[in-house]
Amino acid sequence: MDLSRSWSGRACVAAAALLLVGGCRKRDKAAPADRATPPAASADAGGGDAAPSKASAPTPLTKKTTKPGAAALGHNALLPLGALAAAPAAAGRGRFVLRYDGADSPTRALVRQAGVLEKILPQLNQSLRLPRDIAVVYAGCDEVNAFYDPEAVTITMCDEYVDYYGELFAGYPADERQPAILGAVVSTFLHEAGHALIHQLGLPTVGREEDVADQLSTVILVASGEEGNALALDGAYAFIDESEGEVDDTPYWDEHALNEQRFYNTVCLIYGSDPDAWDDLVGEDDLPEERAEQCPDEYKQISTSWNRLLEPFLTVPTVRVKL
Repeated sequence: MDLSRSWSGRACVAAAALLLVGGCRKRDKAAPADRATPPAASADAGGGDAAPSKASAPTPLTKKTTKPGAAALGHNALLPLGALAAAPAAAGRGRFVLRYDGADSPTRALVRQAGVLEKILPQLNQSLRLPRDIAVVYAGCDEVNAFYDPEAVTITMCDEYVDYYGELFAGYPADERQPAILGAVVSTFLHEAGHALIHQLGLPTVGREEDVADQLSTVILVASGEEGNALALDGAYAFIDESEGEVDDTPYWDEHALNEQRFYNTVCLIYGSDPDAWDDLVGEDDLPEERAEQCPDEYKQISTSWNRLLEPFLTVPTVRVKL
């Protein structure tokens, strides 16, 4: 699929939108792979995703210039943006706790040096009233994956998953490779955080939980302004890069939407948050006009729904992060 890449400002410290953008909650090793097997990857004996031997270098996508001031402050359909809380509202409140296990690979070292999760997690901790700590762990998993484990109350970002993105974007120009990796990692983490919030806060879902987690990741990043939109876009384009080579083995059975669908769903929310600012996302190479017409209402419905669900647990009007 020949797509031209749309970009919001790259002012974020090497920001760029995680996770497959989409891992999943931890499942038994005998269960199907958490997501579509990446190009060049093969299933291991345990049924999980195997680390790819080497991802083929994708064709670099053309950079577009974002309109001046586009989404500079972010948008939210229900509640106005508010200042981040200076301190937790009550003693003993749970928080996201980051940990790195084992030695850094070159790609993990890049992510760690950029410090995006080190910036994001304290702000989430200030904004959310969590009933208990949720560990966020970078560690080796012997599979390409990222997942939330409800029993251990842990989000695991597998080293193999992070390294996979390093290989996937190896063919990008030097100034675009790091943002692409970081965007995919951040989008994936927020996706897994969505699973954690659904479980820990007892939030209802009336659709596939994987879709709902994707929506939360995008809504938070859109509300976070220009750098957040850049991360969300990079996460969306990671889906397209991952989709190459999947035609002969499309996992229609999987609980995740297909990568191409996740791309269009994410771009639709970004465009719908501010159609005037993001009209360069509409066209036959990106978001078809037929879908774009529905996106403002789609964004309003989804962002409003998430705000209403989270409102009892927020110390601020809406969740956003400053990068």
